[in-house]
Amino acid sequence: MVTSFADHVLDTIIDDSRSAISVINELYELGYTNNFRLIGNELLCTENRKHYQHRSFCVDEIYRFRFNPGSNNGFSIFALHHPEENLKGVFIAIGIAIAEE
Repeated sequence: MVTSFADHVLDTIIDDSRSAISVINELYELGYTNNFRLIGNELLCTENRKHYQHRSFCVDEIYRFRFNPGSNNGFSIFALHHPEENLKGVFIAIGIAIAEE
């Protein structure tokens, strides 16, 4: 059976989605229980509804996923903590260029 490029891309997205769910579940078990959204230059914690300056967070882990092999488009999962507020959570950036370190 011959698969099309679209089938390959869809399979990759499904596999990455399963992997991303596993990453988020593991982070939750490690105490990263809050979710953050980017609003302007601030991060909104969806649980406590507080806005935080993005520079006040430390990035503990970054998990990168590509939409398409060989491209820079995809999404990243950031494990964040705010050292002064004892706050840990997850921020997901979708559709951005992924820079390699």
